[in-house]
Amino acid sequence: MQDLDELKVVEMFYIKELSSFINAENSNGYNMTFGGEGTVGFKHSVKTRLNFSIAKKELYKNSIHPAIGVHHTEERKLKQRIRMIGKYCGDRNHYYGKKHSEETKAIMSKKAKKRFSNGKHPMLGIKLSEEQKKNIGLFHKGKTISQEQRKKQSDRVKGANHPIATKIKCLTTGETFDYMGEASIKYNIDRSNLTKCCKGKTNWCGIHPETKEKLTWSYY
Repeated sequence: MQDLDELKVVEMFYIKELSSFINAENSNGYNMTFGGEGTVGFKHSVKTRLNFSIAKKELYKNSIHPAIGVHHTEERKLKQRIRMIGKYCGDRNHYYGKKHSEETKAIMSKKAKKRFSNGKHPMLGIKLSEEQKKNIGLFHKGKTISQEQRKKQSDRVKGANHPIATKIKCLTTGETFDYMGEASIKYNIDRSNLTKCCKGKTNWCGIHPETKEKLTWSYY
Protein backbone atom coordinates (compact mmCIF):
# COMPACT_ATOMS: atom_id res chain seq x y z
CA MET A 1 0.00 0.00 0.00
CA GLN A 2 2.85 2.34 0.83
CA ASP A 3 4.49 1.67 -2.54
CA LEU A 4 1.21 2.50 -4.27
CA ASP A 5 0.93 5.82 -2.43
CA GLU A 6 4.51 6.69 -3.38
CA LEU A 7 3.74 5.95 -7.05
CA LYS A 8 0.75 8.28 -6.89
CA VAL A 9 2.89 11.08 -5.49
CA VAL A 10 5.47 10.59 -8.26
CA GLU A 11 2.70 10.53 -10.87
CA MET A 12 1.19 13.76 -9.60
CA PHE A 13 4.62 15.42 -9.54
CA TYR A 14 5.44 14.63 -13.18
CA ILE A 15 1.97 15.51 -14.48
CA LYS A 16 2.34 18.93 -12.91
CA GLU A 17 6.02 19.32 -13.80
CA LEU A 18 5.51 18.41 -17.47
CA SER A 19 2.14 20.16 -17.75
CA SER A 20 0.56 17.03 -19.19
CA PHE A 21 -2.95 17.63 -17.76
CA ILE A 22 -5.19 17.76 -20.82
CA ASN A 23 -7.26 20.76 -19.69
CA ALA A 24 -4.31 22.80 -18.46
CA GLU A 25 -3.20 25.92 -20.30
CA ASN A 26 -0.44 25.05 -22.82
CA SER A 27 -0.94 21.33 -22.09
CA ASN A 28 1.77 18.98 -23.36
CA GLY A 29 -0.02 15.67 -22.73
CA TYR A 30 -3.22 13.70 -22.39
CA ASN A 31 -3.63 13.04 -18.66
CA MET A 32 -7.29 13.51 -17.78
CA THR A 33 -6.63 14.25 -14.08
CA PHE A 34 -3.81 15.65 -11.96
CA GLY A 35 -2.96 12.10 -10.86
CA GLY A 36 -3.63 9.82 -7.92
CA GLU A 37 -7.43 9.98 -7.98
CA GLY A 38 -8.09 8.14 -11.24
CA THR A 39 -10.64 9.35 -13.78
CA VAL A 40 -13.74 9.17 -11.54
CA GLY A 41 -15.84 12.30 -12.06
CA PHE A 42 -14.06 13.38 -15.24
CA LYS A 43 -16.40 14.33 -18.08
CA HIS A 44 -15.53 14.64 -21.75
CA SER A 45 -16.91 17.61 -23.65
CA VAL A 46 -19.86 17.13 -26.01
CA LYS A 47 -17.55 17.63 -29.00
CA THR A 48 -15.14 14.93 -27.75
CA ARG A 49 -17.97 12.47 -27.13
CA LEU A 50 -19.33 13.10 -30.61
CA ASN A 51 -15.89 12.42 -32.08
CA PHE A 52 -15.65 9.18 -30.08
CA SER A 53 -19.08 8.11 -31.34
CA ILE A 54 -18.27 8.80 -35.00
CA ALA A 55 -14.90 7.02 -34.72
CA LYS A 56 -16.47 3.93 -33.11
CA LYS A 57 -19.24 3.72 -35.70
CA GLU A 58 -16.72 3.95 -38.52
CA LEU A 59 -14.45 1.40 -36.85
CA TYR A 60 -17.15 -1.28 -36.56
CA LYS A 61 -19.04 -0.34 -39.72
CA ASN A 62 -17.20 -2.81 -41.93
CA SER A 63 -15.44 -4.96 -39.34
CA ILE A 64 -16.42 -7.42 -36.62
CA HIS A 65 -16.25 -6.31 -32.99
CA PRO A 66 -13.12 -7.90 -31.42
CA ALA A 67 -15.13 -9.27 -28.48
CA ILE A 68 -17.69 -11.16 -30.59
CA GLY A 69 -17.34 -14.89 -30.04
CA VAL A 70 -14.66 -14.45 -27.35
CA HIS A 71 -15.16 -16.55 -24.22
CA HIS A 72 -13.09 -15.91 -21.11
CA THR A 73 -11.62 -18.90 -19.32
CA GLU A 74 -12.87 -19.73 -15.83
CA GLU A 75 -9.45 -18.77 -14.47
CA ARG A 76 -9.65 -15.32 -16.04
CA LYS A 77 -13.22 -14.82 -14.80
CA LEU A 78 -12.08 -15.69 -11.28
CA LYS A 79 -9.18 -13.21 -11.47
CA GLN A 80 -11.50 -10.45 -12.68
CA ARG A 81 -14.00 -11.23 -9.93
CA ILE A 82 -11.33 -11.10 -7.21
CA ARG A 83 -9.94 -7.84 -8.60
CA MET A 84 -13.36 -6.19 -8.52
CA ILE A 85 -14.42 -7.36 -5.03
CA GLY A 86 -15.00 -4.30 -2.86
CA LYS A 87 -13.64 -1.91 -5.47
CA TYR A 88 -16.84 0.16 -5.68
CA CYS A 89 -18.40 -0.67 -2.31
CA GLY A 90 -19.60 2.01 0.12
CA ASP A 91 -17.84 5.36 -0.10
CA ARG A 92 -15.55 4.00 -2.84
CA ASN A 93 -18.48 4.21 -5.23
CA HIS A 94 -18.49 7.55 -7.07
CA TYR A 95 -22.28 7.78 -6.52
CA TYR A 96 -22.14 7.01 -2.79
CA GLY A 97 -24.62 9.13 -0.79
CA LYS A 98 -26.08 10.74 -3.91
CA LYS A 99 -29.65 10.53 -5.22
CA HIS A 100 -31.19 11.17 -8.61
CA SER A 101 -33.48 14.18 -8.77
CA GLU A 102 -37.19 13.64 -9.52
CA GLU A 103 -36.62 15.19 -12.96
CA THR A 104 -33.81 12.71 -13.73
CA LYS A 105 -35.94 9.79 -12.50
CA ALA A 106 -38.79 10.87 -14.80
CA ILE A 107 -36.44 11.05 -17.80
CA MET A 108 -34.95 7.61 -17.02
CA SER A 109 -38.42 6.13 -16.60
CA LYS A 110 -39.66 7.58 -19.89
CA LYS A 111 -36.64 6.26 -21.81
CA ALA A 112 -36.91 2.80 -20.21
CA LYS A 113 -40.62 2.51 -21.08
CA LYS A 114 -39.93 3.49 -24.67
CA ARG A 115 -36.99 1.08 -24.91
CA PHE A 116 -38.89 -1.86 -23.45
CA SER A 117 -42.08 -1.16 -25.46
CA ASN A 118 -40.06 -1.78 -28.63
CA GLY A 119 -39.21 -5.31 -27.52
CA LYS A 120 -35.70 -4.43 -26.35
CA HIS A 121 -35.98 -5.67 -22.77
CA PRO A 122 -32.62 -7.29 -21.88
CA MET A 123 -34.36 -10.43 -20.55
CA LEU A 124 -36.67 -10.87 -23.54
CA GLY A 125 -36.50 -14.48 -24.74
CA ILE A 126 -33.90 -15.44 -22.11
CA LYS A 127 -34.62 -18.45 -19.92
CA LEU A 128 -32.74 -18.89 -16.66
CA SER A 129 -31.20 -22.27 -15.94
CA GLU A 130 -32.18 -24.18 -12.81
CA GLU A 131 -28.77 -23.38 -11.32
CA GLN A 132 -29.26 -19.63 -11.94
CA LYS A 133 -32.72 -19.76 -10.37
CA LYS A 134 -31.29 -21.56 -7.36
CA ASN A 135 -28.48 -18.98 -6.95
CA ILE A 136 -30.97 -16.10 -7.15
CA GLY A 137 -33.13 -17.82 -4.53
CA LEU A 138 -30.16 -18.31 -2.19
CA PHE A 139 -29.08 -14.68 -2.67
CA HIS A 140 -32.48 -13.37 -1.54
CA LYS A 141 -33.06 -16.01 1.15
CA GLY A 142 -33.55 -14.47 4.57
CA LYS A 143 -34.00 -10.93 3.24
CA THR A 144 -37.06 -9.04 4.42
CA ILE A 145 -38.90 -6.14 2.80
CA SER A 146 -40.17 -3.32 5.02
CA GLN A 147 -43.83 -2.32 4.97
CA GLU A 148 -42.83 1.03 3.48
CA GLN A 149 -40.99 -0.70 0.63
CA ARG A 150 -43.93 -3.06 0.07
CA LYS A 151 -46.26 -0.06 -0.22
CA LYS A 152 -43.93 1.65 -2.70
CA GLN A 153 -43.75 -1.49 -4.83
CA SER A 154 -47.52 -1.86 -4.70
CA ASP A 155 -48.14 1.80 -5.65
CA ARG A 156 -45.79 1.49 -8.62
CA VAL A 157 -48.04 -1.11 -10.27
CA LYS A 158 -51.39 -0.01 -8.92
CA GLY A 159 -54.24 1.07 -11.16
CA ALA A 160 -53.19 2.93 -14.31
CA ASN A 161 -49.52 2.34 -13.41
CA HIS A 162 -49.83 -1.41 -13.95
CA PRO A 163 -47.79 -2.52 -17.01
CA ILE A 164 -50.83 -4.19 -18.63
CA ALA A 165 -53.41 -1.56 -17.62
CA THR A 166 -55.66 -0.83 -20.61
CA LYS A 167 -57.61 2.36 -21.23
CA ILE A 168 -61.30 1.80 -22.08
CA LYS A 169 -64.27 3.92 -23.14
CA CYS A 170 -67.96 3.75 -22.29
CA LEU A 171 -69.74 4.31 -25.61
CA THR A 172 -73.04 5.00 -23.85
CA THR A 173 -71.83 7.92 -21.70
CA GLY A 174 -68.68 8.94 -23.60
CA GLU A 175 -66.53 8.49 -20.48
CA THR A 176 -62.95 7.21 -20.66
CA PHE A 177 -61.19 5.23 -17.92
CA ASP A 178 -57.43 4.70 -17.52
CA TYR A 179 -57.95 1.07 -16.48
CA MET A 180 -60.83 -1.41 -16.15
CA GLY A 181 -60.84 -1.39 -12.36
CA GLU A 182 -61.84 2.28 -12.38
CA ALA A 183 -64.94 1.57 -14.50
CA SER A 184 -65.67 -1.64 -12.57
CA ILE A 185 -65.80 0.22 -9.25
CA LYS A 186 -67.89 3.14 -10.55
CA TYR A 187 -70.61 1.02 -12.16
CA ASN A 188 -70.25 -2.11 -9.98
CA ILE A 189 -69.38 -4.32 -12.97
CA ASP A 190 -67.49 -7.59 -12.94
CA ARG A 191 -64.12 -7.07 -14.68
CA SER A 192 -64.27 -10.33 -16.64
CA ASN A 193 -67.67 -9.33 -18.12
CA LEU A 194 -66.29 -5.89 -18.91
CA THR A 195 -63.39 -7.49 -20.78
CA LYS A 196 -65.79 -9.65 -22.81
CA CYS A 197 -67.78 -6.58 -23.82
CA CYS A 198 -64.63 -4.68 -24.89
CA LYS A 199 -63.60 -7.69 -26.99
CA GLY A 200 -67.03 -7.78 -28.66
CA LYS A 201 -68.08 -11.10 -27.12
CA THR A 202 -71.11 -9.46 -25.44
CA ASN A 203 -73.21 -6.49 -26.58
CA TRP A 204 -73.39 -4.65 -23.27
CA CYS A 205 -72.23 -4.80 -19.66
CA GLY A 206 -73.81 -3.03 -16.69
CA ILE A 207 -76.72 -0.66 -16.22
CA HIS A 208 -76.44 3.09 -15.70
CA PRO A 209 -77.66 3.78 -12.11
CA GLU A 210 -79.63 6.90 -13.10
CA THR A 211 -80.76 6.54 -16.74
CA LYS A 212 -81.06 2.71 -16.53
CA GLU A 213 -79.43 2.46 -19.96
CA LYS A 214 -77.42 -0.59 -20.93
CA LEU A 215 -73.73 0.31 -20.98
CA THR A 216 -71.62 -0.57 -24.02
CA TRP A 217 -67.82 -0.59 -23.92
CA SER A 218 -64.75 -0.70 -26.12
CA TYR A 219 -60.99 -0.40 -25.79
CA TYR A 220 -59.93 3.24 -26.09
